[in-house]
Amino acid sequence: MTISIIVRKAGFYFTTLHIRILRLFRHIFFLIKLTFRPGEISVHYSYRNRWLTWLLELPFYVIDILAIPELMEIFLQFLHPKNRLLTEREKKLINEVYGGCLKLSVISFDRYASIMRDRAMAFVGVNTIFFNRELSDALLLHEVCHCLQYQKFGSIYIIRALMAQNSKEGYSYGGSDFLHEWNITSDLRKLNYEQMAEIIGHFHLISLRQINDEDDVRLRKLEIYRNAAGNIINAINYQGSISSFFRLRI
Repeated sequence: MTISIIVRKAGFYFTTLHIRILRLFRHIFFLIKLTFRPGEISVHYSYRNRWLTWLLELPFYVIDILAIPELMEIFLQFLHPKNRLLTEREKKLINEVYGGCLKLSVISFDRYASIMRDRAMAFVGVNTIFFNRELSDALLLHEVCHCLQYQKFGSIYIIRALMAQNSKEGYSYGGSDFLHEWNITSDLRKLNYEQMAEIIGHFHLISLRQINDEDDVRLRKLEIYRNAAGNIINAINYQGSISSFFRLRI
């Protein structure tokens, strides 16, 4: 198992190296938009000085090119050889929500609870999910969103998620009323990195409820969350693609 995980982690780096280089160049060119069109930047740039935020993010693009995230994962795998890959059940659940946009073969679980003691119930270190107790399906889907953010945006998601956790909004996004309005434009820049994951987790919870055909209110809420989750996933996929490079959307 250990060798298999290490090979997959290393393979992910080499197959995404060209994208990592493009991300660095895009971040440098993003200074143009940051200077002349600050109204079109993502919400995390509003949490503190936008120039400082840009500067803090720059090293993350460099360490991605140097394979630092994968080297750290491989090092942890040697320390914790009992780490495992996703089960077939977990893959099925993830695919039901995310479709085929995630590279599931490189996602692994670190089950050494001592790392997580006195910390959060779960967190994601690039393509590794750390947890200190049994994961619910909703929490798994939340954490997998951060894996998707890493696969599409790079390790920059780490600082953006930390900024989101310490922002006034945090994980709160305004419920179905906000999502109803947000679905019209589906502008991912209006959501922070924790709100994205939280909405997808909440969609799963709502989808599990028994809803009668006559219950129009709950059916409408489910539809709002289904659309929002799909829009978030599609938007992450697009912004993490090469085709989005020339639009300088970060």
